Amino acid sequence: MKKKISLILDNPTRDLDYIVLIGKHLVKNNCEVTIVPSNLRHFELFHLQPDYVLYPHQRESSAKEINILKNAGMDIGVMETEQHVDEYFFTSFQTPLNKKYLEDPIHIFSWGDNFSQIVLNNNIYSSEQVINVGNPRFDLYFHKEKVKKTIELLIGTTFQIANPKYLGKKNSKKAYLNENMSEQDYEEFFKTHEEAMRTLIELINSNFLELNSGIHLRPHPYEDENIYKNKLKHINIDNSYSIGDHLSLASSYLHYHSVSSTDSAVMQIPTINLSWFPKNKRLHDSTEFMKRTSYQPSNKYELKEIIQEVRKGNLQPKLKIDDKIFEQYFYRIDGLASKRIAEHILNNTTHKVNQYKNPEIIFNNLNKLNELVKHKIAVNRWKKTKKYFGISEIQDSIKKTTNPNIHVDMTSYINDIQLASIKITKKV
Repeated sequence: MKKKISLILDNPTRDLDYIVLIGKHLVKNNCEVTIVPSNLRHFELFHLQPDYVLYPHQRESSAKEINILKNAGMDIGVMETEQHVDEYFFTSFQTPLNKKYLEDPIHIFSWGDNFSQIVLNNNIYSSEQVINVGNPRFDLYFHKEKVKKTIELLIGTTFQIANPKYLGKKNSKKAYLNENMSEQDYEEFFKTHEEAMRTLIELINSNFLELNSGIHLRPHPYEDENIYKNKLKHINIDNSYSIGDHLSLASSYLHYHSVSSTDSAVMQIPTINLSWFPKNKRLHDSTEFMKRTSYQPSNKYELKEIIQEVRKGNLQPKLKIDDKIFEQYFYRIDGLASKRIAEHILNNTTHKVNQYKNPEIIFNNLNKLNELVKHKIAVNRWKKTKKYFGISEIQDSIKKTTNPNIHVDMTSYINDIQLASIKITKKV
């Protein structure tokens, strides 16, 4: 019998390509893979009845459901998508309050030894769970063809706490408070982001950097880009494709303590931090990697000097990729992280027959008509967001790399019901 593996996808713009890569390695080894929208996992996971589920995180909001799946007989892996954050922030706001739940995953896939030591030293996970694999998001960079640089300065924003796209400010606040954040911390975090966003808009509008059309702004996918489109009239604003695709066009990258700066450092693109902008060190500080791989101007005049070097073609990456810190944070940058993840899943998962217990109320039963109607409404709502993906998006992603080279069949019609999840199997 084929092993049935479900891969949960939360942010297609950021994560689709490497989730597909992991899926391709699993399908090549005769697994049945489903890519499950995170928004719809409560409807579809029990209907799919996988042997193994790969989650993008284990937070306060997802810990209970992971426990239910584990008790139902499914193996759980976690590939935390926000590993590159400050240790205090991760341990305080990104782990479940009920520490017993931390025992549930059989795999915690770590990008590198830095994150592994954070979770081990803080007794979050055990050494039996934690595995260094590298960051699979970087795998696609080994398959990209070099393209002409058309952007002098790409600016990435990360102000989603003050500028949320999907939830609105009231529900966004509720979500942060549900993740262990105090109201005081939230208010400080919000005000810091709000002031930093205002400062950036003023800096761009002043044309102080004298780049004009050479600036492109990439709002975070979870930010409402309309505030930038309304206030910034003379620059290109776009976040419709992945950070890797965007960076490949850029001569330099300007960010605000952003995890995306790790991508630009790996791609050896000169990277600059808005280091003098307002920040709360306890809630939003750069990691040591980000500090060492990004230029750190102390004011806008120093930033302008750095940008002038970009225009002359003189600015080099602050650190070369052979520096030891890359290995410390990202294990191996060799294009094979997704394969390593797939191999661990294959080697530690067995196909289970009739071992599933009845789901608790947190999951929906699609065999009931009223739940099926709720599912249909949720699917239609999901299709209107940037979290939507379908067979065509997966097909486009598959074409980006021929490693592994495999022909697949895809369908969303699973166990007699039309789902949003996409099932991928090897073509016979």
